[in-house]
Amino acid sequence: MKKILLPLIVVTIAVIFTSCGNAGNNAAEKLMEKPGSSGATYEMLVVCGDKVWESSIGDEIRNYFNQSDSTINQNEPLYTTPHITQATFDKNTMFQNHRNVLQVVIDPSNDPKVQKIVNKHSQPQRIFRFTVRNEAEFKKLFDDYKATIYSSYVEAERIRINRFFNQQRDGKMSHFLNEKFGLTLTMPNGFRVAKDANDFVWLWRQTPKVDYGIMVYTEQYRDTSQLDPRAVIQLRDILTFEHIPGDLPESYMQVVTDKFPVASYPTIFNGIYATELRGLWETRKDFMGGPFLHYAIVDEQNNRIIHLDAFLYAPGQDKRDELLQLEAILYTLKITPPESAE
Repeated sequence: MKKILLPLIVVTIAVIFTSCGNAGNNAAEKLMEKPGSSGATYEMLVVCGDKVWESSIGDEIRNYFNQSDSTINQNEPLYTTPHITQATFDKNTMFQNHRNVLQVVIDPSNDPKVQKIVNKHSQPQRIFRFTVRNEAEFKKLFDDYKATIYSSYVEAERIRINRFFNQQRDGKMSHFLNEKFGLTLTMPNGFRVAKDANDFVWLWRQTPKVDYGIMVYTEQYRDTSQLDPRAVIQLRDILTFEHIPGDLPESYMQVVTDKFPVASYPTIFNGIYATELRGLWETRKDFMGGPFLHYAIVDEQNNRIIHLDAFLYAPGQDKRDELLQLEAILYTLKITPPESAE
C-alpha cells in the first residue's frame, strides 16, 4: 500500500493548512534562511505525551505508518516512528528541525482540527498537528488524512534527495535525454547509457551492493486504453524482452503478475495526469529480480505518453530507501516545450 487514494470527502471538522514565511518575492529568500532538515529517510517524529503514545492514538499511528511496504515484498515499514514529548521537542533544536513531524495535542476546550505547517523550523519540513478532545476524534481525523500525510512526507523526502543530487548533476545525461526525447531528468553522476534504441533508452548505474536502472520510452497517444495497467505492463514486457537481457543466455526481464500483484492507480505527476504502477520484476530463465516503479504520463502538448520506469537489483539488501532515490529522480521530469511553427 505504497500509496492510498482517498475519495473526495466533505469534512465538517475544520482543517487548517498554513505555511510559514511571507508571500510574494520574499518567500524564496525566507526559505533559504532555514537550515536543512534532519532525520533519517522514511522517519517521522511523533510528538505527544507518553500516555497519549501508549493509548489507542499511538496504536493508530503505529498500525498505519509501521506496516510493511507491500509493493517491495520485504519486511520494511512505510515509516519508522520515534516518539518524544512536546517538552523535549520544544527545547531541542535538532528535534524541531526534523523533516517529518506529527504532533498530537489533547485539548478539551478546542474543536478538533488538523494543521499542516510547511518549513517552520527547517527545509524541507512537513509538520502535521492534530488538536483533538479525545481518542475518538483523533481516529476520525487520522482516518481522513493519514494518506495525505504520508504523501506529504514522501514529497519532503524527494525534495531533500533532489537537492543532494543537484550538487552532483550529470549535465551530459540531461542533454542526451533532451536531444533524444525533448525532456530532462536531474541525473546524479554514475549512470551510463546501457541501451539506446528507437524511442527507448535504458540507463544503468552499478554499485557493489545495488544496481539502479531507469528506462525512458515514449509512444504516440491514441486513447486512454494505453493507460490501462495491463497495457502498460504489456508494452514494458515487450521492450524489456527486446532490450534488457539477464545474465544467462536467452534470459530477459518481465513483470511478475502471477505470484505478486502489481499495484496501480491514477495519479497526478508534477501536475500531469498519469498512471502509476509498483510491483516486482524478474528475469525469465534466470534468478534475478527486484522492485520497480513506473509512471505512464500523458504529454498532451506533444501528443504522446512518456514512460518513466525505475527498477532495482539488490539481492540481500533493503530496497525501500534505494527505490525512493530513483523515484526522486523521476520526479525531476521537465518536458521541453515544442518549438513554435514558423
